[in-house]
Amino acid sequence: MGFIKKLIGWGILLAVIIFGATVFINWLGIQIRKSDLLKKIEELNQFYASGTYTREKVWREITNYIEEKDLDAPEDEIIVQKTPQYSIIQVTLYDSLVIPKKTFYFEFELADTEDVK
Repeated sequence: MGFIKKLIGWGILLAVIIFGATVFINWLGIQIRKSDLLKKIEELNQFYASGTYTREKVWREITNYIEEKDLDAPEDEIIVQKTPQYSIIQVTLYDSLVIPKKTFYFEFELADTEDVK
């Protein structure tokens, strides 16, 4: 009977470790995708500020990046809203094992070309 209890205990411990590792890997993936998207937005904002890209070109590049990186996959929800003054990208990244969903809002204002010297 003692052997069975030990076996069950080790089984539960192993299950907890595997579940924890899965959640950590998912969290790490979310952080990487979030960081990459922020870098891309900053890069595009610099192109806009320098006058190299127009506002519409920036939005095309963001859309292409989202499709290229598969951020618009069924498990990710990307909402891009455009306004004349500012722009918001809402990204919801989640895995079926992580509850609640992780939602990130990226708000950025495209720099005016007059601000660049």
